[in-house]
Amino acid sequence: MKGGTILLIRDSNDPSELSLAEKARSYLEDKGVLNIRIASHKGFPPIAEVMDSMFEEGTDSFAIIPMLISEGRLSTWIMPKEAGIPDNCGSWRMMGGQDVAMRFSTTPGVDRDLMDSVADSLGEPEKGTGILLIHYGSGLSMAAKNIGMYADRISKRGWPVSYAALSKGPEELERAVRELSEKGVSKVRVLPAFIHFDEDRYRWALDRVGRSFGAVEVLEPVSSREEFLRAIERRVPDEWRRRALDDFHPLFPIRYL
Repeated sequence: MKGGTILLIRDSNDPSELSLAEKARSYLEDKGVLNIRIASHKGFPPIAEVMDSMFEEGTDSFAIIPMLISEGRLSTWIMPKEAGIPDNCGSWRMMGGQDVAMRFSTTPGVDRDLMDSVADSLGEPEKGTGILLIHYGSGLSMAAKNIGMYADRISKRGWPVSYAALSKGPEELERAVRELSEKGVSKVRVLPAFIHFDEDRYRWALDRVGRSFGAVEVLEPVSSREEFLRAIERRVPDEWRRRALDDFHPLFPIRYL
């Protein structure tokens, strides 16, 4: 069996998303993971094309890692169908007249260690300061539940916290702002639960928060943390990994197969 790993991003036309995928591939290669490709939901190359190419080169088992923060329609239905399986629970498909194993992973953003790392990075609570978690959102409830898990961890560190899905518009943001105000917050740190947060695109949201709390401090997005890369690594099947520094026997220069 020859395993291959596909890092599946939302849009290769976004330089930040593509750069993160390339960084993740380099990170995995340094850890000894072999046969890694990047595919894209939008842009190029599409995952079907990448899988066909890898299959022709002998890959017969695929680990597909959606480079997203939270679960939603994209990770549950849309991306898996593009890979040839009905949903993210699919475990195999036919290619070239044979069964091919498929492992569509959970999104790295739901990794528990990553959530703890993000919460810990905020440090000790500061009086009058709250955390506003923002995410894109989804028609599926899983997205809000995932971000709610981040909020729960941050709250347990003693921070006032609220969260909003920006795709749901100003009303959703107003609710989150109101919740923080009711908790006695006068200063806000905005934490983007995004792969790439475009401040210009969401200037309307930052301006709205600023009208209630003055200057807004925007933190680095969740995906910028080193723990995000480790969360990706944990989604590569253990049996497909190779030891980067131990591929060669210390006495015999023969690469293990």
